[in-house]
Amino acid sequence: MTTNGYNHADLAILPQVEWEDHCYSSLQTRLDIFEDMVVATRYDEKREPTTFVVDPLDLVTSLSGVPVTSGLLPAGCLFWQRRDGHERIGIWLPPQVWRLRVEPTTQVNRVIPLPSLIFVGAETRYNLWATATTARPSADTPLYLAPAPNISRDRRGVCHGSVDFPTCDSATIWSAVAAFFESGFSNHLDNGKSKSTPDSILPLWKELHRAKAETYPVEDLVAASITLGEVINVDL
Repeated sequence: MTTNGYNHADLAILPQVEWEDHCYSSLQTRLDIFEDMVVATRYDEKREPTTFVVDPLDLVTSLSGVPVTSGLLPAGCLFWQRRDGHERIGIWLPPQVWRLRVEPTTQVNRVIPLPSLIFVGAETRYNLWATATTARPSADTPLYLAPAPNISRDRRGVCHGSVDFPTCDSATIWSAVAAFFESGFSNHLDNGKSKSTPDSILPLWKELHRAKAETYPVEDLVAASITLGEVINVDL
């Protein structure tokens, strides 16, 4: 049987189940799934149909009957998401002094301060941004390029190199932080991260190390033209 140009036999999901015109008379709810939202229309014989936007997470919970929970969130967690079956997590690293290793030809330790950082992971992809404030960031906090090598400036994130990053979840995000900061840094992707030393961030690292600086000069940060809220809402 064909209605409105559709062959209902072709649309059947379950074998041996036929879709007839009279089925529309018992329609209770219809879901329209758009790229950026899910819209539900509820039908009632006694009143006009009502349409409303549905939270996708609520929809999944309702249809599966399984509670959706993040479990115990990691320290410093700013946000937690589940997208396409994978966790996406952002954590906040307050300003602190780090012991970092630079490896041009020989290993060199640098004890330098870094500004407030936001570390974001999804699957085995990670990214890092900086903020110019010492306070915990909010959604409208502007972000800056992380003043470190081995991170792309075009939002492709951390360069893995030979580092074996874990798949991101609540239990592994801090292991990923350790993998990034404890690995040796090189001069790869080291430019464009500093106003005073635009060709490479490493001379500034060397200067901060020699001066035994305790705070990072946030006025030297380069704007990333994005806010934390945009990072949360867009898969970067």
